[in-house]
Amino acid sequence: MPPIVYAEVSIRYSRIEDLEAALPRTLFDREDPPYEAAFLAGKSFLAYKRRGGAKRSPLPDLFIGAHAAIAG
Repeated sequence: MPPIVYAEVSIRYSRIEDLEAALPRTLFDREDPPYEAAFLAGKSFLAYKRRGGAKRSPLPDLFIGAHAAIAG
């Protein structure tokens, strides 16, 4: 699970201990996205902007999808 997924899930919890209990390290791999995934997320964001997207920075879903695509 990339840190960005952890951040998105964390909004449902008031304490990190509760989140850690819900997402135990024994059941979920914690990985940083590889640089290849960050590159792909950037290219996806560029395509989004060219289609008229209004956001000013890459979207979390782009990082998540790119990480999944690179990791297979």
